[in-house]
Amino acid sequence: MADDKKKTFITKLHDMIEGGPEDIIKWTKDGKAFTIYNVDECAKKILPKYFKHTKFTSFVRNLNLYNFKKVTDQDEDKSSQAWTFAHSEFRKGLDKEQLGQFKRKLQQVPANITELAGRLVEMEEKIIVMQESYQMLWDEFVENRRVQSQHHELLLKLTRALTDAPTLEEPSPRKKRRSH
Repeated sequence: MADDKKKTFITKLHDMIEGGPEDIIKWTKDGKAFTIYNVDECAKKILPKYFKHTKFTSFVRNLNLYNFKKVTDQDEDKSSQAWTFAHSEFRKGLDKEQLGQFKRKLQQVPANITELAGRLVEMEEKIIVMQESYQMLWDEFVENRRVQSQHHELLLKLTRALTDAPTLEEPSPRKKRRSH
């Protein structure tokens, strides 16, 4: 068991595929991928034998960390629970030395921290300019609303004045007198 602690995820994965019950997990016909036919059974019965957990999602996360990709089923059995995973370098029959060559994906670390600090300062300056522009636009908006409100009030007063004003009636036409 002391040797198990030194095994990498990849070595444990390879051992798991080699030793797992074929109705749950096995290599594809070409040996370039493996299929898990029953996720629930794999999580309950197989994962605990090789890893410190029974969570299939954790297992898949580890596969992703090593650049494994989920692919469509390559075997004839198209079970709805079947998941097939492949990696360009991972295949049936690799020896311990070859399995030891697999490395986890590393998050890319910026090469130049000074460059990033400069970018940060530039972005902060742009944010300040944007905040000033926003404030100017907001002030202009508020002023336009004030003017609009004044115009609205003026139109209401004019409308009231026109409706309250006495109307001038046209003089009725006078009858012309005829001279006899």
